[in-house]
Amino acid sequence: MVAEVTVLVLAPIGVWLLYVLARRVYLREQIKRHGVLTDATVVDVYVVPERGGARMVAVYEYLDQAGGSHKGESPELIDDAHSGAIPGSRCKIRFDTDHPERSVWISDASSALPLA
Repeated sequence: MVAEVTVLVLAPIGVWLLYVLARRVYLREQIKRHGVLTDATVVDVYVVPERGGARMVAVYEYLDQAGGSHKGESPELIDDAHSGAIPGSRCKIRFDTDHPERSVWISDASSALPLA
């Protein structure tokens, strides 16, 4: 009885979490493909501790087509002094014109390399 109730409660939660994750991945891919490419400025970098070495995340700021300011975060990047992700450096991002607060970090030769 308890096991059946547990399954009935946890199954919908699992389905909902799977939906949220799938939607997030879908939206990121749509922005990567169809978003507006623009320059952003790295305003902060913080370290994410990890076994075997640290990774870093760059916080960037960009302007949308209407001139509104937005912030976003890079994926975890290799913690390397030569990677380019330091406050004040420039990076490429893409953002959604319908929801300009949604953006995706695009790596290039002058920015940090995301993990594969």
